[in-house]
Amino acid sequence: VDRDRLKRFHRELKTKDDFGDLFKIAGNEMGLSSTGRSFSNDILRVEFCGPSQPQLTLVDLPGLIHSEIESQTTGDVELVHNLVSRYLKNPRSIILAVVSAKNDIGNQIILRSARNVDPQGLRTLGIITKPDLLVKGSKSEEAFIALARNEVVKFSLGWHVVKNIDSAIAQNQQSTRDQQEILFFQESNFTRLPAPAVGITFL
Repeated sequence: VDRDRLKRFHRELKTKDDFGDLFKIAGNEMGLSSTGRSFSNDILRVEFCGPSQPQLTLVDLPGLIHSEIESQTTGDVELVHNLVSRYLKNPRSIILAVVSAKNDIGNQIILRSARNVDPQGLRTLGIITKPDLLVKGSKSEEAFIALARNEVVKFSLGWHVVKNIDSAIAQNQQSTRDQQEILFFQESNFTRLPAPAVGITFL
């Protein structure tokens, strides 16, 4: 019954601003909430149609969980690992391995998972987020710059660095996400990287 109900779920978006409401409604339909179930095998599929759109499917998967906490059960850990593994194993998938500069490189489980299915790194592109949280000139910053240079974990497709705005902070900012990102890469030590390796435009 739930499966049939979810298959009938359909919304047509007029603008990009409708995404927020869509995710809330879809989450409710899937039985997801901040206080209840956090993950689901159900998929929200969003289609962009038009003559200039690429023949591409982008799948936004949840981050891999190491262990259960109050809001994430043992079942959630297993569900997420199985879901992510299913997509990673597909030889047609290009893996965007997203790592956060908030955490040590060695602790980021996605790198091991990508290596398991793509040992030569032929179809994996590494993405580093939150570079602005690194202390300028620190050993940690140098480690992530070396990672971005493809010197630590080597992928044929290399690495890319992006800086996003925290959603809680974004509402109080005058400049746009892209403007802040451009300014960060002009002023930070990440400016040592080749231009095509940083920023959302090149990605």
